Amino acid sequence: MRNFARKNENLIISMAVTLIMVTVIGICFDYYYQANDDITIKNILSGVYTGTPESRNIQMHYPMSLLISLLYRIGRGIPWYGLLLCTAHFFSFGYIAYNTCKVINKTWLKVIVATVEVALFTSAMLYEIVFTQYTVTVGIIASAGMFGLYLSDRTLEPKEFIKRNIPNFILIFVAFITRSEMLLLMMPFICLAGLFKWTDTDKTNGEKAFDKKSLIKYFGAFAIILVSLGIGQLIHTVAYMNPEWKEFVRFFDNRTELYDYQFVPSYEGNEAFYDSINLKKEEVTLLENYNFGIDSDITADTLKQVADYAKSLKGDNSSLITRMKAAIPDYKYILRYGQENDVYGRNLRELYLVGMLMLVLLIIKNNELLRIWQPALLFIVRSGLWLYMISTGRYPARITHSLYFIELVLIIGMIIYQAKKERQKRFPMATVLAIMLFALFCVSVFAINYQRVQQESIQRDKANEEKDALHEYCKAHPENYYFVDVYSFCSSMDDHVEYSEKIFENVDNTINNYDYLGGWIMNSPHTWDKLSNYGIGKEKDEIEKSITDKENVYVIVRDDRDTDWISDYYNGKRNTTVSIDSIDTIANRFGVYKISR
Repeated sequence: MRNFARKNENLIISMAVTLIMVTVIGICFDYYYQANDDITIKNILSGVYTGTPESRNIQMHYPMSLLISLLYRIGRGIPWYGLLLCTAHFFSFGYIAYNTCKVINKTWLKVIVATVEVALFTSAMLYEIVFTQYTVTVGIIASAGMFGLYLSDRTLEPKEFIKRNIPNFILIFVAFITRSEMLLLMMPFICLAGLFKWTDTDKTNGEKAFDKKSLIKYFGAFAIILVSLGIGQLIHTVAYMNPEWKEFVRFFDNRTELYDYQFVPSYEGNEAFYDSINLKKEEVTLLENYNFGIDSDITADTLKQVADYAKSLKGDNSSLITRMKAAIPDYKYILRYGQENDVYGRNLRELYLVGMLMLVLLIIKNNELLRIWQPALLFIVRSGLWLYMISTGRYPARITHSLYFIELVLIIGMIIYQAKKERQKRFPMATVLAIMLFALFCVSVFAINYQRVQQESIQRDKANEEKDALHEYCKAHPENYYFVDVYSFCSSMDDHVEYSEKIFENVDNTINNYDYLGGWIMNSPHTWDKLSNYGIGKEKDEIEKSITDKENVYVIVRDDRDTDWISDYYNGKRNTTVSIDSIDTIANRFGVYKISR
């Protein structure tokens, strides 16, 4: 038993400290899907959306969607999607601790460093762990793969080096097929980790950066990563070759450009443009309130034309470099003070700055001033990424937090590498100081984030009472179908807290009989599969006709939102007068309306 423990102590230590953190967080908090995107992904994969677990999910690459949908087919009542996201977080933390333990000799020091690492990551990313979002999960998985690659044994022969790094390649591949855009945004840090590893040769062992073995090891690893990503992309592309899916992908991309990067110009003052593309005022209102699904004349081409026009109104046709230069003042402000209204990001920013300072001090103390180019290049690359994001006008917390995290993980790996070089006979004081500082941050950041996350959990639970009431009402009337006004189902009426859903509580993966009149899945093949279950076909104008002509189809709008856009649409677009009759109220929040010609 003792020999087994000694032989596997790295695994045992990393698993033990990780399980402690899992237990602590599990006792203190429930787990939630952070936003509606993850809820919709879960609904598609689990069968809640169409009645059958679907293998195609436009937000993920096909291999990952296929895998999760198969798990739902095996165990329909298990919350596989949320379970995998939560597991990925703590597995990645433990994997980082495991790779750290492999480069430390003394058991007691392994326990201390592994504990500090896992506690630090858990504290800093507490919000993202409790309120789960797959974009952040990708960042955490990619960080673990990068860290394992950076701390891998460089003395191995090329074949063994590649073999030992297979788990790291797999993690990077998994991150890519979970959300390719996020992984590609993080690739510069993964490449930097490889570059730093390749150039950190130990001349005492006869290592050279440009000898044959080194080139095979590091360029071979890079080639394997690229090939794996290419295979993942190829499988995804083939899976969406169906003409219906190809057209929806075009619709989805144009919708993303319009709503995420551009804006919907108001009808007033832009009448000539909208007339030129045959878009009436009432249809522009549908674009503004995101209920475009009611109008089959709003196509992928329509969204592209509006997005292009909105871009032209900005009057900024300058090059990317010019826009990035213009973003420098904003970047300086964020670097100095953090992003406004992002308290969690400020903690990560402070950790990054402290880690960078400790790294520079260790390099100086080890008399390796030539290595200063590494943190300098790291800062240049991260600055370039931030300037790019700021220049696009889109850098939400789920992306910036992920970038902070992967950069922090790389810095910690570089600190560990430098700490091993400290040549003091008694205590490596700089290393001890780094451990103490990070441990102090663990305590302080956890205390701060604990209160904030606990408060938001209370607010979300209260807000979710409205969402749950709507869900239960629709379930109680399975013979009916309900179209929901998009912005009625985004956040609560009183405090505007986002609706969410607990991952492990009241799991119900049976089909639901309601859907948004907009959103990113609208007009997909899944939409028509879902509607066919309720007698609504794919013919042109079928949704708008079903709302007025089918007795069992209703529209749900929250009480603080008007219904004029419905009557205006039918009157202006179809020259049809409709009556909007309130037939029921849900939780004194949502009105259920019957629309009649």
